[in-house]
Amino acid sequence: MLTQGYRRFEWKQVLNNDPSSISYQPEKALEISGTVKTNGGKSVAGAKVTLFTKSGGPFLIDTLTGINGKFIFKNLAFGDSTKFVVQAKVAKGQDHIVLEMDTTTALPVVNTKTTKVESFLSDTSAYLLNQRRFYEEQQKYGINKHTIVLKEVKIKGERELPIPHSENLNGSGNADQVLTSKDLEKMTCGRLIDCLQGILLHVSFKKSNGSFSTYSMGNKALVIDGTFVDSEMINYLHAEDIEGIEVINGPHYGAIYGAKMYYGGLIITTKRAHKSEYQRYAPGVITYIPKGYYKAREFYSPQYDNPKTNQKIPDLRSTIYWQPNIITDKDGKASFEYFNADSKGTYRVVLEGIDADGNLGRQVFKYKVE
Repeated sequence: MLTQGYRRFEWKQVLNNDPSSISYQPEKALEISGTVKTNGGKSVAGAKVTLFTKSGGPFLIDTLTGINGKFIFKNLAFGDSTKFVVQAKVAKGQDHIVLEMDTTTALPVVNTKTTKVESFLSDTSAYLLNQRRFYEEQQKYGINKHTIVLKEVKIKGERELPIPHSENLNGSGNADQVLTSKDLEKMTCGRLIDCLQGILLHVSFKKSNGSFSTYSMGNKALVIDGTFVDSEMINYLHAEDIEGIEVINGPHYGAIYGAKMYYGGLIITTKRAHKSEYQRYAPGVITYIPKGYYKAREFYSPQYDNPKTNQKIPDLRSTIYWQPNIITDKDGKASFEYFNADSKGTYRVVLEGIDADGNLGRQVFKYKVE
């Protein structure tokens, strides 16, 4: 263990049963937390936050934000890829609240540099010289003079898509104008619509009845992640959630969409879970896909004593029974039951176990089913 860097242990403490204190206790359950703020960044206290999902059965729970606008849902247990909907509600000013989730950040990548190149070469120089001499000796006796013809090798590559995960029917980046997430990162703005003012070609945003709509000869369509939505949805998008924007102005790229794109449109692709764990769709409402547990699948074994089991389906399983956690009693005995398959023949049983002292045991026997 010392060769792998495990040098923290002090054996005097271990032998005296005086271990070092643990700085970070293990987590016993999952938590989901976040903050409710206004568009101006002011914390919202007393906002009602609801968390619900339909994955694995309906689940709903709510809480209130504290003085600093923080909220937290504790003692949760859910599997990976569980999709939650988080909604924050306030008495007044619902259109001006922003719901932010506490997401896990990726570990930083550390670039290591080799500083002892010369010492490395000097250490291997003897090996390299010896290999050279060995090669020359082989040549002297004609051992390595035969020719080896390699088979043809074809190398294929794919160009990087301008907008990953784009559902543009013309193909990613095939539009009259393309803005990527890198372009949006250079703009200092919060809402997406504020970033796009005066940036998109042949597109203007007209304020009408407190909302914005896109105009260029006529109403442009708005497509978010492959789905046509109301043009007012652009008011609720934030620049940091966008993977890319593709602008269609004419029939060259719009024809594939039919009449809905007669005046063109905006195709917006939001960031997916590997970059952003949540997506906003309306003020105070987001979908959230946090990191969860991996729920192991249990071995399937038919329950023939259950009246709901279809008795007419033949049982032709090759593996009949598997149970990884059988505990013996105080006398070292344990029992279990299972149903045989419908196939007649010889069945092989393998029993393996380990006791409290780490001793292993294994037994294999066979029996016939006629």
